[in-house]
Amino acid sequence: MVTSRGFSLIELMIGLALLAFLIMLAAPFTNTWSDSAKLHEAESLLRQGVGRAKALAQRNEKGVTGSQAAAVLCNDNATLSLYQAATCTGTTVWSAKLPAVVIIKNSETVFGCLAISNRGLPVASNSCNLQSEYTLSIGGKSEKFTIN
Repeated sequence: MVTSRGFSLIELMIGLALLAFLIMLAAPFTNTWSDSAKLHEAESLLRQGVGRAKALAQRNEKGVTGSQAAAVLCNDNATLSLYQAATCTGTTVWSAKLPAVVIIKNSETVFGCLAISNRGLPVASNSCNLQSEYTLSIGGKSEKFTIN
């Protein structure tokens, strides 16, 4: 009598079929997890950018007075950039790349910039608006972000 070792072809095929079925079940969950991680990363970068903008504006190295912008946080091609000026031009003080698929909106428009006065408060400057509530979205998920 011959004793066989290992698996038969049928057993391997059934094992592979079960593995494929489990992977197909898990795929949507990994997409949701990935989107959620990208959304939290974008929110974290936006919070960091706003915090840095407020700190830079309150240092007020340029001597800005009144309701003029001492720092501007700009969103250009999925990159957050911080400038020590009233516009989104000049030398970048800080920048961070947002996850490519995350969209930041205030009301119905895509977030362009946020100007901060020397007192750390949002001010209207050029194309920047005074909104303090933003929505970050990716696919079907969205999250609110409020500037304090």
